[in-house]
Amino acid sequence: QIFHEMVQLRANVIAVISLVVSVIVFYAFTFQAVNTQTRIKSIEESFKESSERAMRYASLLESNQREVFYDEKIQVLTDIQKEFYSLLHIQKEVETLYRKQQTLYKQILLETKKVKGIPDIISAEMKRIANLLEDQPLLQKMFLNCFPNTLETTTTVLDDGTTHIITGDIDAMWLRDSAAQVFHYHDLASEDVHLQIIIEGLIKRQAYYINMDPYANAFRLTPWNRPLSDYEKQEGKGEHVAERKYEVDSLCAFLELSYHYWRATNLTSQFDKDWLRAAEKIVNLWRQEQEHSSSAYSHPQLKHNVQNPSAFPGFTWSGFRPSDDACELPYLIPSNMFAVVTLGYLEEIAEEVYQKEGDGIFAAARALRSEIDKAIHTHGVVQHPKFGRIYAYEVDGTGQSLLMDDANVPSLLSLPFINYTSPLGFDADHEIARNTRRFVLSGSNPYYFTGKFLKGIGSPHTSDKTVWPMSLIVQALTAQSPAASEEEGSVSSIKQIVDMLVRSTAGTGFVHESVEADNPERFTRSWFAWANSLFGHLVRTKIHILQ
Repeated sequence: QIFHEMVQLRANVIAVISLVVSVIVFYAFTFQAVNTQTRIKSIEESFKESSERAMRYASLLESNQREVFYDEKIQVLTDIQKEFYSLLHIQKEVETLYRKQQTLYKQILLETKKVKGIPDIISAEMKRIANLLEDQPLLQKMFLNCFPNTLETTTTVLDDGTTHIITGDIDAMWLRDSAAQVFHYHDLASEDVHLQIIIEGLIKRQAYYINMDPYANAFRLTPWNRPLSDYEKQEGKGEHVAERKYEVDSLCAFLELSYHYWRATNLTSQFDKDWLRAAEKIVNLWRQEQEHSSSAYSHPQLKHNVQNPSAFPGFTWSGFRPSDDACELPYLIPSNMFAVVTLGYLEEIAEEVYQKEGDGIFAAARALRSEIDKAIHTHGVVQHPKFGRIYAYEVDGTGQSLLMDDANVPSLLSLPFINYTSPLGFDADHEIARNTRRFVLSGSNPYYFTGKFLKGIGSPHTSDKTVWPMSLIVQALTAQSPAASEEEGSVSSIKQIVDMLVRSTAGTGFVHESVEADNPERFTRSWFAWANSLFGHLVRTKIHILQ
């Protein structure tokens, strides 16, 4: 027993020493950075003085005193050039030191278990928005409930530095949901290391899951605590796989999350070999699923015509929708559009971050992106008798199409939100997008419902006459896009949608999955973090209108 206690004591001492060394190194980096910044200021002063001298000489030269000042002018310009290159070198040195400093600081926070609670930047932003909504207590309460909901109730930072985020009332992490649940935090992350740890950890956890099984859409942190039935095994559920309903948009969500976090923070530590391997798996899978007959993937809920498509026109195949419902036809247009967008993101990451190492995936992503976009505009556009040329929701590639829209993102309504425009220049005047938007926000869409309290898009995933608040949020977020009408983008129209959202909570102050259009007291899912995050994003985005 004494021996074991001595071993444990030794381990504890080593851990403390390791932490102390980390702190010392951290402050050493800090000291180096401060010294480097001082050097920058000194060179900047010298650069400024040289620049002022050059301006004086230039003005004298204009007075035709060229022969007097020529040699001295050359010397001054040479000095300026040297100082300029020196300044660039020092700036790069500071950036390198700062990145090392940030990485070490994150390690210290993880080792000391201080990545808990709400990041300071989130608390400050909540206070700022709340002050602007003082005269609207219901909206203020709803924002304060929803904006931090993901961090307060669904987020776990693990000992390995990764982050597992469940969807809410279902104890599993969906790739799509978890990415969307932190979308509204990206622009704040550059100023808060705590928040960076959470989001970078999520990116790394998603890469881990995709490398485990790229066809799975939802994962468990802990293994199932019961034996799986034969049917569940046919569904593809496994030790950590909660659902294996293959959805194109789940993989898109990983690329979108990685891209927006990178662009918001300029940080690249998440882009390691595991990330690149996950991205390569995505591109290879999407390429293979352009001809699903060569794929081994199947699921017992898939319809025969989806499992066995008769045409392969260039789309990438999807078995399930973002609602987790099985597709009616094999090619889901909004998800293919999302793939086009995120393949573009992947091109940028490959070129700017991975550089030579990313040449192969850059070329593969660019080629696949063009093929899918061409298929969308060759086979995914139909002539509607009332609205003209519109995008279908699903097609089979032989002329059959499904005209509808679903509240879940990506949807046809959400095209401006997911940043879809054709990279090949199709629909440059947005005519098809405008016609499609008019269609999905009308009674011609079989899932657009109007009631006493709500009107908006629902889903076949839930009952008739139920509106999904998520669709109302997306409608408001995209109301001032080129595809929207002038009336939609008006202040009064956007405020009207927000008012419907506030009245849809049944007094809970949270966003629900679906709500009966005639009776907001009847709803599904009281804890739906994706929708709460989306509402927080809406309020921040439109605060200039709402305050």
